Amino acid sequence: MRDESVNYKFEPDPAEMGAFFEKVMTLYKEKEGDVLLEMATNLRFPPSLNEEGEDVPLDTYEREALLAVVAQAIAKQGGATLGTAVELLLLRQTTQTGADIDRDLGWEDVPPPRRRIDYPEVREQWAAYAEEHSNWGKSEAEGGRNGMVITAVDNEEDLGKWIKWLCTLWALCPCDPTHPVEGKATNSDLYYGVGSGDVSKETIDTHRALTPGSQFWWKGPRTATVLKRTAMGAARGELGSPTEENPGSLVFTIRKAAGLGKPVGVVSQYPEDNAVVLPPFTLYTV
Repeated sequence: MRDESVNYKFEPDPAEMGAFFEKVMTLYKEKEGDVLLEMATNLRFPPSLNEEGEDVPLDTYEREALLAVVAQAIAKQGGATLGTAVELLLLRQTTQTGADIDRDLGWEDVPPPRRRIDYPEVREQWAAYAEEHSNWGKSEAEGGRNGMVITAVDNEEDLGKWIKWLCTLWALCPCDPTHPVEGKATNSDLYYGVGSGDVSKETIDTHRALTPGSQFWWKGPRTATVLKRTAMGAARGELGSPTEENPGSLVFTIRKAAGLGKPVGVVSQYPEDNAVVLPPFTLYTV
């Protein structure tokens, strides 16, 4: 992840937060359709072939049908207690890079999942794929495909585009420290890594200056882990290139987060990470 992923507001104004929540509710109520239609509209799908062997874009109905099939396949892995098949698909997307989403949707030239054990063999494939199909940076005509949905919703301009996805995730992820989440130790800490060794010096210095009691508000959801080494590895960045201007990474430790978030290991792209999805719109205190 790049430095723009460090996207939260320090010491937020309560009035500003209230106005934002009103906007969220208005957008949700005014937008037609459900979260499946929203994903079918926003995600980028591989074309089908017509009788003449020509590429033809899928229509909305075909996109929804494909997503439903993918959702059912994910549901068969388990996790029935986590939600419906479509909700499981959404939760899985919180653990995925854009290329992982591409693979689930049927793009055939996606490199294999980036796991630590085989990473040296797939590094060049991932770098080449990212360059050719760079997330949200390119139009479909330019070869652009899918990006990480979980970071897309940090951008307020994308709020309306992904409002159903975001609010569904909000409803799925508990945020009650008095009630431990099933499957997690009562006093477990969570860890979240930011940056690929390329977080700016200014951002690093800002965090070093924080004092106990400081607050920051993260509008977008996050995928944390109960494994500190996993978060630190993610923060180091397998494809990151630290520079003098952008030298660092951040690892957040969320203390005793037993009632926060949704464990998604059973449907995760990378189950070995023991991922926990943290709810959006959460206020954190240092």
